[in-house]
Amino acid sequence: MKRWGKIVAGIVISCFLVCQNGFAAQSENWQGVILQEEYSKLLPEEIKESKNQKIDVRGKYIASSGLSITNEGYGVLEVYADTLAHVAVKKIKMTIYLDQWNEDREDWTQIDSKSLTYEYEEGGPILNEASQSFLVENLQTNKYYRLRGLHAVWSFDGYMESQSTMTDGVLLTDGPA
Repeated sequence: MKRWGKIVAGIVISCFLVCQNGFAAQSENWQGVILQEEYSKLLPEEIKESKNQKIDVRGKYIASSGLSITNEGYGVLEVYADTLAHVAVKKIKMTIYLDQWNEDREDWTQIDSKSLTYEYEEGGPILNEASQSFLVENLQTNKYYRLRGLHAVWSFDGYMESQSTMTDGVLLTDGPA
């Protein structure tokens, strides 16, 4: 009987050690969402564009999110970001971070960011996708740049779901791309 007691006690203790709590975010505040750091490589000079597309068939709200960086030459980068939801949502927000490769530290340094917010307007078209393309000009040339993105959607019942994306590093040239 002592043996069964030890086995049951071991099982109970194991359950407490491996159990984890999961929470769904129900807040407008997304400052607590952490951008996952992943490995990003420096692409050869002849590769002018880097894309990252994440598809999430299991996500409750986000279907996919994408990010793209393109060397346009002469110190100009083109940035593209998109988020697609499975269903109509109340709000979509994308924050894009521009990083520059620091050769001395052999690490990325954030040099800029841009937040894009799209909200459903009563009586307007449904909101289930958002995309934006823009240029970043007057950057230092002959440097590597990458993008990190944080994509989030808020449902009409207050839940928030997020996903992160990141590109590889593209060399920005001082001449034509």
